[in-house]
Amino acid sequence: MITLRDLEIFVCVAEKGRITDAADTLHISQPTVSHVIALIEQTYSVRLFDRLSKKLYITETGAELLTYSRIVLSDFKKTEEYLIHAAGKVTLRVGASLTVGSIFMAPIISRFESLHPRVNIEVYIDNTGKIINKIRDASLDVAVIE
Repeated sequence: MITLRDLEIFVCVAEKGRITDAADTLHISQPTVSHVIALIEQTYSVRLFDRLSKKLYITETGAELLTYSRIVLSDFKKTEEYLIHAAGKVTLRVGASLTVGSIFMAPIISRFESLHPRVNIEVYIDNTGKIINKIRDASLDVAVIE
């Protein structure tokens, strides 16, 4: 059975055209991405990509799945946003550099969430350059770096 996460991984691979680039974007290992794509192909007996010179080219079946996947993921995101809004929750996207995130963030986030139960916090930990880029492209609301 395919999951929403599988669809997210598939869409990223299709958009990037390379397993490694998708893995980097999703912050997961390359073998994990490869495994998900292979599992979808094996489970449904379809070929999603043609592989030539370390580059992936989406097949007709893959292109059609990409269209459906984008719709499903968009609808899921809208559903999730509705439920969060209906519950009166606000999502705060917080980024932290590796050192700050691994040492200081957990107790701060736990304390904040206990004081503000209507705030849903999503934490993103990565190197300083990537955190700065996420602030620039408005993927994060706030960030803490050293």
